[in-house]
Amino acid sequence: MFSLALLIGVYSYIIYSLGTVHVLTKTNIIAATAIYLIVLFVYYRKKIAVVLEESYLKTKLKTIFVLLRGELVFLIAFLLIFIQAIVNFIGALGPELAFDALWYHLTLPKLYLMNQSIDVIHGGLFYYSGMPQLGEMLYTASLAVGSETIAKVVHFIFGLLTTLAVYKTAKTVFPRRIAIFASLIFYTNLVVAWESTTAYIDLIRAFFEIMAVRGFINWVKEGKRQWFLESACLVGLAICTKLLAVGSLGIFSILLIAYGIRKGMGVKGVIWVVVQYVGTALLVVVPWFMRAFLATGNPFYPLFSNYEVHQTVVDIVNPIRLVSSFWNIFTHAADPLNPVYILFFPILVFMLYRFFIRVENPLRLPLVKGRDQYMFYYLCLYGVVSLFVWYVTPQTGGGRFILPY
Repeated sequence: MFSLALLIGVYSYIIYSLGTVHVLTKTNIIAATAIYLIVLFVYYRKKIAVVLEESYLKTKLKTIFVLLRGELVFLIAFLLIFIQAIVNFIGALGPELAFDALWYHLTLPKLYLMNQSIDVIHGGLFYYSGMPQLGEMLYTASLAVGSETIAKVVHFIFGLLTTLAVYKTAKTVFPRRIAIFASLIFYTNLVVAWESTTAYIDLIRAFFEIMAVRGFINWVKEGKRQWFLESACLVGLAICTKLLAVGSLGIFSILLIAYGIRKGMGVKGVIWVVVQYVGTALLVVVPWFMRAFLATGNPFYPLFSNYEVHQTVVDIVNPIRLVSSFWNIFTHAADPLNPVYILFFPILVFMLYRFFIRVENPLRLPLVKGRDQYMFYYLCLYGVVSLFVWYVTPQTGGGRFILPY
């Protein structure tokens, strides 16, 4: 899945490149897509041949069948996800009705195709055109080969990919029956179900975010630099999808600091690791920042501009606002979340207490794999810090702004 995530990012930049040289036509998009797929087929032909072998398919199907037959809990959770996916897919086939999709997620790609370029549109109406737009690049290709329905199905597919990524990430720490419930809880969020039927971009960002978390976990477990770089690149792709994802750099910086302290890296070592991670992630977004800078003089447009949503320091540190914001987002958000999250929040805080106060004697949980105790605490830390990152960013998006976390 890491290769798939990175290949999606590369493809978005192919569409971006066509737009920057003013040759963003339907013919060129179809030709570039065909060439890209052919190159991928040639490069991965051996892996594709192995996957298509009858023995491989039989082994995989047998494994899935044994798993579904042997664990009733897993089977029930899987069936619920499957039913939810069918409902979401039916919704994705209908006409687009969501406001932001009609305002700019689909309108901007249509304008780009009309103008054969991805110029920044000045003025207050389409100020989003100055932001990174990985998702809109995918929708531009979707509109070039079909209609808005294809764009909506693309976003629906990202919902399934994110659910699978949640399962695989959870499975590195928990048994399968717990991991499948993590996927079920995520996919049955009403905000996820609704997003799966629209041409928004939050599920695309969520996919890159959770894959970045999985890459970080792999790096901590195995120590391979490959995972470190892939995690950073995936955060960069999340920022390419939605500029608000820049807050995730703060989350992973704190995770890296916690890791460095545990490993005794020292101050310089910790700073260097954080700089490498943040630098790699931002390097992925540089083409979008350069585009915004050349058009507006501000690489982070519309941040620090007249269209920025402002929050005062007084508002942020107000404890009443803090508690009410957290309560509102988990109990009656505009785009509702699953109430399971707020029910387990006290346990999450307790786990973090045990991690930092009793780090030499971590709590042994029967549901957590013994060799992955510390991975569980890193996930807890990620969860808590992500709440505060969401809190200091504009909260106008309801449940969908916290969806990736």
